[in-house]
Amino acid sequence: MFMQGVDEGGAPLTPQQMFEDVVADYQQRTVTMEPHPHLSKPHLSVHPCQHGAVMKRLVANMSSGGRTPHVRSYMFIFLKFIASVVPTLEYDVSFDEVLGRTVDDADDGDAGEAKAAAT
Repeated sequence: MFMQGVDEGGAPLTPQQMFEDVVADYQQRTVTMEPHPHLSKPHLSVHPCQHGAVMKRLVANMSSGGRTPHVRSYMFIFLKFIASVVPTLEYDVSFDEVLGRTVDDADDGDAGEAKAAAT
Protein backbone atom coordinates (compact mmCIF):
# COMPACT_ATOMS: atom_id res chain seq x y z
CA MET A 1 0.00 0.00 0.00
CA PHE A 2 1.42 3.36 -1.03
CA MET A 3 0.34 6.68 0.49
CA GLN A 4 1.31 10.25 -0.17
CA GLY A 5 0.57 13.13 2.17
CA VAL A 6 -0.59 16.55 1.08
CA ASP A 7 -1.05 19.78 3.00
CA GLU A 8 -4.26 21.78 3.29
CA GLY A 9 -3.54 23.42 -0.06
CA GLY A 10 -2.98 20.11 -1.84
CA ALA A 11 0.82 20.43 -2.09
CA PRO A 12 2.77 17.20 -1.50
CA LEU A 13 4.44 16.82 1.89
CA THR A 14 8.16 16.11 2.19
CA PRO A 15 9.16 12.60 3.28
CA GLN A 16 10.01 13.96 6.75
CA GLN A 17 6.57 15.58 7.04
CA MET A 18 4.83 12.36 5.98
CA PHE A 19 6.70 10.38 8.64
CA GLU A 20 5.38 12.80 11.28
CA ASP A 21 1.97 11.15 10.75
CA VAL A 22 3.28 7.59 11.29
CA VAL A 23 3.48 6.06 14.77
CA ALA A 24 7.17 5.96 15.74
CA ASP A 25 7.16 2.18 16.36
CA TYR A 26 6.22 1.59 12.71
CA GLN A 27 8.64 4.07 11.09
CA GLN A 28 11.33 2.45 8.94
CA ARG A 29 9.99 -1.03 9.77
CA THR A 30 6.35 -1.50 8.82
CA VAL A 31 6.30 1.83 6.98
CA THR A 32 9.18 3.03 4.81
CA MET A 33 9.65 5.67 2.15
CA GLU A 34 9.85 4.19 -1.35
CA PRO A 35 9.35 5.42 -4.90
CA HIS A 36 5.89 4.55 -6.19
CA PRO A 37 6.29 1.85 -8.89
CA HIS A 38 4.35 3.84 -11.50
CA LEU A 39 4.68 7.46 -10.40
CA SER A 40 8.39 7.42 -9.38
CA LYS A 41 7.63 9.86 -6.55
CA PRO A 42 8.40 9.12 -2.90
CA HIS A 43 5.45 7.57 -1.07
CA LEU A 44 4.99 5.97 2.32
CA SER A 45 4.84 2.24 1.82
CA VAL A 46 3.09 -0.08 4.26
CA HIS A 47 4.77 -3.44 3.80
CA PRO A 48 2.41 -6.28 2.84
CA CYS A 49 4.52 -9.04 4.40
CA GLN A 50 2.61 -8.94 7.68
CA HIS A 51 -0.87 -7.92 6.48
CA GLY A 52 -2.16 -11.49 6.41
CA ALA A 53 -0.85 -12.33 9.89
CA VAL A 54 -2.24 -9.10 11.35
CA MET A 55 -5.64 -9.61 9.74
CA LYS A 56 -5.78 -13.22 10.93
CA ARG A 57 -5.00 -12.08 14.48
CA LEU A 58 -7.64 -9.31 14.37
CA VAL A 59 -10.34 -11.68 13.10
CA ALA A 60 -9.35 -14.30 15.71
CA ASN A 61 -9.65 -11.69 18.46
CA MET A 62 -13.10 -10.68 17.21
CA SER A 63 -14.20 -14.31 16.96
CA SER A 64 -13.02 -15.11 20.49
CA GLY A 65 -15.35 -12.35 21.67
CA GLY A 66 -18.28 -14.20 20.11
CA ARG A 67 -18.52 -12.06 16.95
CA THR A 68 -17.53 -13.58 13.62
CA PRO A 69 -16.94 -10.77 11.12
CA HIS A 70 -18.47 -10.97 7.67
CA VAL A 71 -16.20 -11.20 4.64
CA ARG A 72 -17.61 -7.85 3.46
CA SER A 73 -16.04 -6.27 6.58
CA TYR A 74 -12.47 -7.22 5.65
CA MET A 75 -11.61 -3.88 4.02
CA PHE A 76 -13.02 -1.92 6.95
CA ILE A 77 -11.03 -4.03 9.45
CA PHE A 78 -7.93 -3.54 7.29
CA LEU A 79 -8.46 0.24 7.37
CA LYS A 80 -8.73 0.07 11.16
CA PHE A 81 -5.30 -1.61 11.16
CA ILE A 82 -3.89 1.07 8.84
CA ALA A 83 -5.38 3.76 11.10
CA SER A 84 -3.35 2.34 13.99
CA VAL A 85 -0.20 2.77 11.87
CA VAL A 86 -1.14 6.19 10.49
CA PRO A 87 -3.55 7.69 13.05
CA THR A 88 -4.09 10.89 11.06
CA LEU A 89 -5.63 8.94 8.16
CA GLU A 90 -9.19 10.11 7.58
CA TYR A 91 -11.95 7.71 6.58
CA ASP A 92 -15.66 7.21 7.21
CA VAL A 93 -16.25 5.66 10.64
CA SER A 94 -20.01 5.19 10.37
CA PHE A 95 -19.60 1.38 10.30
CA ASP A 96 -17.96 -0.09 13.38
CA GLU A 97 -17.57 -3.86 12.90
CA VAL A 98 -14.32 -4.07 14.88
CA LEU A 99 -16.03 -3.01 18.09
CA GLY A 100 -18.70 -5.63 17.58
CA ARG A 101 -21.38 -3.15 16.61
CA THR A 102 -22.70 -3.24 13.09
CA VAL A 103 -25.16 -0.89 11.46
CA ASP A 104 -27.93 -3.44 12.03
CA ASP A 105 -27.10 -3.56 15.76
CA ALA A 106 -27.23 0.20 16.23
CA ASP A 107 -29.71 1.10 18.91
CA ASP A 108 -29.40 4.87 18.93
CA GLY A 109 -31.03 7.54 16.82
CA ASP A 110 -28.18 7.54 14.29
CA ALA A 111 -28.95 4.01 13.02
CA GLY A 112 -30.63 5.22 9.84
CA GLU A 113 -27.83 7.66 9.08
CA ALA A 114 -25.19 5.00 9.73
CA LYS A 115 -26.99 2.49 7.51
CA ALA A 116 -27.23 5.02 4.68
CA ALA A 117 -23.53 5.86 5.01
CA ALA A 118 -22.49 2.21 5.04
CA THR A 119 -24.38 1.21 1.90
